[in-house]
Amino acid sequence: MCTHGDNSAITITENAAITATGTAAAYGIYATTNGDNSKISITNAGHITATSDGINATGINTYTYGDNSLTSINNKGDITANGLVYAFGIYSRTRGSNSPITIKNSGNSSAESYLAAGIIAIGGSPISITNSGDVTSIGTTTVADGIGGRVFGSTLEIANSGTVTVSAPRSAGYCRVRLRGCGDDPQQGE
Repeated sequence: MCTHGDNSAITITENAAITATGTAAAYGIYATTNGDNSKISITNAGHITATSDGINATGINTYTYGDNSLTSINNKGDITANGLVYAFGIYSRTRGSNSPITIKNSGNSSAESYLAAGIIAIGGSPISITNSGDVTSIGTTTVADGIGGRVFGSTLEIANSGTVTVSAPRSAGYCRVRLRGCGDDPQQGE
């Protein structure tokens, strides 16, 4: 689901199982807003399976481009993501100012690919991740992240009470956190 223009919020509530299969990419839940004041709110309790023979497989994927466009994800369902190049259980990103990300996950998440991550959030506003589910990330050739965040000039809080298992030739471990100071451009160095 994608919206264009200001004041164009997305709200998704899902309780049923979702299976997504693709040759290029597969997303269980996908939401993108492009205007200011265009928040994303996702509540999921269903099992999500995303499988791709191509670049990307992601259970829940969100992206906001505008200012004042917060993202809220509350996931209670189990997520399985298997992709050729990238696999993410939950991936959330904001580009605008004053656009915080809040993720609450109690479901179990499994991601396997060349580069895999259980929960990842990136942005220039405050990020909060609370996880109580079991997270497994298997990077088949490069890197695996369990729970991670990348913040540009703001705060990052991660609270985990679940079991996190990470496996890869170059494992990042339980939690990879990258912080950048004020003034860094979030579009550089990616």
